[in-house]
Order: sequence, then structure tokens, then C-alpha cells
Amino acid sequence: MNVLIIGKNGFIGFHLEMYFKYHLKYNILDFNRNDWDNLEDFIQKADLVVFNSCIIRGDDIFEKNVKIIDKFVTKFRKTKKPINTILISSSQREANNEYARSKIYAEETIKNACIELGANFKILITPNIFGPFSKPNYNSAISTFCFNLINNYESKVNDAKVKFVYVEDLVKFLCNPNLFEIQDQFIDISKYIITYEKNIKDIYNILLQIDQAFKNKKFNLNKDDLYNKLYITYLSFIDKDDFEIKHELKEDERGWLFEYNNKQDFSEKDHMFVSATMPQKIRGNHFHFHKFEKFSFLHGKAKLKFLNLKTNEKFEFIIDQSPKTFIIPPFYVHSIESLEQEKECIILFYSNEKFDGGNPDTYFLNI
Repeated sequence: MNVLIIGKNGFIGFHLEMYFKYHLKYNILDFNRNDWDNLEDFIQKADLVVFNSCIIRGDDIFEKNVKIIDKFVTKFRKTKKPINTILISSSQREANNEYARSKIYAEETIKNACIELGANFKILITPNIFGPFSKPNYNSAISTFCFNLINNYESKVNDAKVKFVYVEDLVKFLCNPNLFEIQDQFIDISKYIITYEKNIKDIYNILLQIDQAFKNKKFNLNKDDLYNKLYITYLSFIDKDDFEIKHELKEDERGWLFEYNNKQDFSEKDHMFVSATMPQKIRGNHFHFHKFEKFSFLHGKAKLKFLNLKTNEKFEFIIDQSPKTFIIPPFYVHSIESLEQEKECIILFYSNEKFDGGNPDTYFLNI
């Protein structure tokens, strides 16, 4: 299936592309903001269109969004193609502001075009969305809190109660092939997937705990579902220089030891194992959507490579003496190459999830 995502370079668009491409194995058409003149050609090639192009903050939001919407609908009508179409709207459409007005305009305009062309369409009404690689001071308060805590900036925190949805939960629902079997054209996703209605101050306090734990080398996941999702969101904001965890070794004439997870509460979901990688061999070349890992190099030399799927940044670490531990956040392709000539490279692995062969959350991609 060919999928056209209008707004695929944004926060939600990135997650849609990853899920469609690597989980469902669909082809994502390479449409970006410089391709508007050729939009008709992209629509003709597509089997599904997801419209998620919207300016959230700034001046003249309504006028700018209307310009984008009208440009899309004009091209859409010219194709005369009754293509399945999904519009991602927002529960904030009920507010009295320019953003809300532009959301309602998008709903009505795209709905009318679909009816005119005989196209199936769904309009998803979503609450606030959070998750990895959201944009601080733009997408959500959660992304702003994460960014500010990591960089030691102050945050304005109020007592408002807000409903949130995790981006992966939203994407899984949207990418469900049975979505168009739902009779309603307007779909309140809160009726279909898990949402979290929390006081902003409570959310901030959880993130404050996560920040303090991370900075004190305490990586305690699996407290609950929301905590883990906030933790994974937090990790997407850390700098690559913080991927390496410095060890406090206890050494004497016998050798050394270090506490791998000092004061961490393990649960039945956690998974730890040791592997030996033979000289010049490579492990990995994959990434995860929600699995958080730590690799502790106990013996031997190795090269640990990363690719940030959101920014396409590549970087690497050379492990020339052990022990060294590194964080492996979701959406970072990673590989381990043994640089040993004769002996094995010994590595201790930690994951916050036991391996499930039916749902491994492992997607292969060479760096």
C-alpha cells in the first residue's frame, strides 16, 4: 500500500511514517513542503491519504492553516480520485481561538471534498498528544517540561486538568486496517484507546521524579504504564553525551566491581542477559518503538553506533576499556561491532521488556 502523509516531517507525521513503514511494511510517498506543485501526482499514486499539516502556534494561525488546507483540497479535487482519507483533528476545536477555528475549517472543507469525490473519510478527534521527539514549547506541556528539566530551566506549572494520549497508541489506532469499518465519520479516539486525564502539576511531578532518578543513575521503569511512557518521552530529549553512564568502580588487588542497577526495583517485566560477541562480528542494526535498553560492556573493545531516526544524525562511541554502560532510547538504530582480534567482547544487556517472539518490537535497519 502507498501512503501519503501531509505533514510527515512533524511530530505525529514522524511516528506515522515509522509505524506504517516498519511495522506494516507500507510504502511512504516522499512528499514534503517543496512538493506542493506536484501534489496531484502523489495523490494519484496513493492508496491512503493522512492529513496532519497544521500550524499550532504563532501569528496569523487561522490564515496560514486555511492556505495549507485550501491548497490541499484544490489539488485533491483535481485528481477526481475517491481515495481513503484520514484527517487528524483535535479536541481543542471547541476552544475559542484561531487554532480551533482552523481545525473546524479543515474538518468541513476536507469532509465536503471527500463527499464530492465519493471518498471514504475519517476525522479523528484527539486530545493532547505526547511522546518521543515532540517539540518543546510547541506540541505539548509534557515536551516542554522534559526539555526544561533536562536543561535546568524553570517551567510554569498550573493546576489545570488535561486529557493526554500517547502518540504510539494513537498511531496504532490510526494505522489499523479496520479503521474504515467504523461507521462514524467523526471518531472520538478516547472511546477506543487509553487516555490519561491528569492534573498538569501531577504530570510535572512524575517528570521531576524521572529527571532526578535519571541524573542520579537510577533507571527505574515499570512503575506503571503512564510512568513508562513519560520516561520514554523524557529520554528522547537527552543529549547524546548523556548516553554513557559513568561507573563508580570498587577496585582492589583482586579486580573491580560495580553496581549495575543501584537501588533499582526490578519487576517481572525487566529482562537481563549476557552475550559474547566474537571478534569482528556485528550485532544489532535495529531499533525499537518503545523498548528501553542499557548495554554494559564488561570485557573487550567495541564500537557502538547510533542513528537518530528523527534527525538522521549518526554518531558512535569507541569502547576501548571496560566497564562502560550506555543508554539505548527508542527510535535510535544501534549496532555493536566487536573490535577484538582474538577474544570475545562480553556485554550485559538490560531491557525494560522481556523478549516476545510474537511482538518483538525490533525493526532491522542497517546504519
